Amino acid sequence: MNYVPVVQFTYEINGKFVIFDASSSYDPDGYIVNYTWQFGDGSIGYGIIASHNYENEGRYNVTLNIEDNLGNKNSTTKMVVIDVTPPSTICKLNPDINGRNGWYVSNTILVLNATDSLSGINRTYYKVGGGAWSEYFAPVAISEEGNHTVYYYSVDNSGNYEETKIMNIKIDKSPPSTHIFVDKNSSGGWYNERINASLFSNDAISGINKTFYRINGGEFLEYNMVINLGDGKYFFEFFSVDMAGNFEENNRMEIKIDTVSPEINIISPLKGLYVFGRKIFDTELTFVIGSLEVNVECYDLNGIELIEFYYDNIYKGNSTSSTSSWEINEFSIGKHEIKFIAYDFAGNKKIKSEEVYIINLKWN
Repeated sequence: MNYVPVVQFTYEINGKFVIFDASSSYDPDGYIVNYTWQFGDGSIGYGIIASHNYENEGRYNVTLNIEDNLGNKNSTTKMVVIDVTPPSTICKLNPDINGRNGWYVSNTILVLNATDSLSGINRTYYKVGGGAWSEYFAPVAISEEGNHTVYYYSVDNSGNYEETKIMNIKIDKSPPSTHIFVDKNSSGGWYNERINASLFSNDAISGINKTFYRINGGEFLEYNMVINLGDGKYFFEFFSVDMAGNFEENNRMEIKIDTVSPEINIISPLKGLYVFGRKIFDTELTFVIGSLEVNVECYDLNGIELIEFYYDNIYKGNSTSSTSSWEINEFSIGKHEIKFIAYDFAGNKKIKSEEVYIINLKWN
């Protein structure tokens, strides 16, 4: 029986240069006398081992034809891919930039898409920051805040390595914080002198872009200098925006300023003669016969917190009412002093005193 030869070959590619080896071909009942190679680009070669340098990249059908000593022929064909161009990898982020100035304000998904027109993609690799390289299989979630550097590349089936590519991903999901500083101390929520209010903003990731404020429901203004405030009640609102576009929730604060001392009006006794509590007639001085009844009225734009009454610098009592009365019914002869000290809620005080001449020979 006369058998045809068995055709087999291997090849090794180095760039565009290929070595073909037909050593594994054989003839069952004789020996092979001819090896003819068709390299697929119009070129022909001979021998059990042949080499060929391709001018261009591409896919080539290489055919090996052999003939044995009895004239039997056989052939086989393999596709050889000449690929010296590295693959290309595109990095996309989902969603697209959703903040400002190149920042993301939410988690983002890293998607790598690699292509190679000839031999195809073998593997794709990536790493984030200084981490280890990982093979890419599926989209990668990046949630940590901060500035991340992503490195990535691909390798094709011909062993061509893509040059490592770099993408920066900036994530800031946290709004900034703003605090107000007042350069004076308050008393009971009130300031009793003009104040300077300053706004201090902080954002640890992307940084502060702008800070805004408004007073008593007016238009929001950009903060750029210290705010000086005088007497009044102010409903203060303020917030900041960071470079990524995160808006801080509106902060609210009431600022109350009262730099004016209260007014004290002595209703009685006034200049005149008083006998047992009744005014008889007007005089240039104040004379009292019998017990002394004192009536005072105080006024302050923001309210009276306390009125204190003193008789000859001896404390006699206080009142939280703006209109108050006291009675002095103790042994008194001669000149005495009645004094009032009024305090408003801001800590401002006013002192008013008057001299009276009293004759009271009894006391309770």
